[in-house]
Amino acid sequence: SISPENNVYVYNLAILLDKVGDWSQAAALYQQLVEAGERGESIPARQADIQERLTFIRSNSVNKVM
Repeated sequence: SISPENNVYVYNLAILLDKVGDWSQAAALYQQLVEAGERGESIPARQADIQERLTFIRSNSVNKVM
């Protein structure tokens, strides 16, 4: 089913938000996926890749002028 608890849904939504520039929401969802992976849940991408994107967003969004 498609629900906020579905990690495939969360992953796809994170990618969509990332692509449209809503980095704070994307980062929150990527963080949710990293935590799910740490709990041993199945996630649709390598946890290291998701963590890498999360780190990139966080490090670059700090430098953006609001």
